[in-house]
Amino acid sequence: MGSGKSTVGRLLAEQMNLPFIDLDNRIESHEQMSIADVFRKKGEPYFRKLESELLKEILNLEDEFILATGGGTPCFFNHMDLLNERSTTVYLRCSSPVIEARLTDSHEDRPLFSTQPGSVERHMKERTNTYDQARIIVNGELPPPELSVYIQSYFE
Repeated sequence: MGSGKSTVGRLLAEQMNLPFIDLDNRIESHEQMSIADVFRKKGEPYFRKLESELLKEILNLEDEFILATGGGTPCFFNHMDLLNERSTTVYLRCSSPVIEARLTDSHEDRPLFSTQPGSVERHMKERTNTYDQARIIVNGELPPPELSVYIQSYFE
């Protein structure tokens, strides 16, 4: 959450001439409501189940594409193992203060983001072991254009 997955993913897809898929956008389209509203109206268990179903549907596509998942996607239902089996995973590693600043500056409603001190750091600690299983780990604090070019170099 807030690492720049969608921004960098779009740039990378454009550079590599591949389609870009944003899992959160796919969920919003499927539900005809925002992610925050899905959480509020239907709850996190419903969201996670739908997220899992749509992720598997996307991963079964035969064409190549760039996929941005939600921040929690790899952490549920063994998704990280699935993602690593079927794709090349990239973790945009950012420090907690950078994530917190980005989320605070964002106008998006993030259902799992709390403005309470330390909430981002706690969230990151819970997820880092999963994120560290990515095939490629990069400094997500670099400017998105620079970061997308750097990631592309892994695929040349």
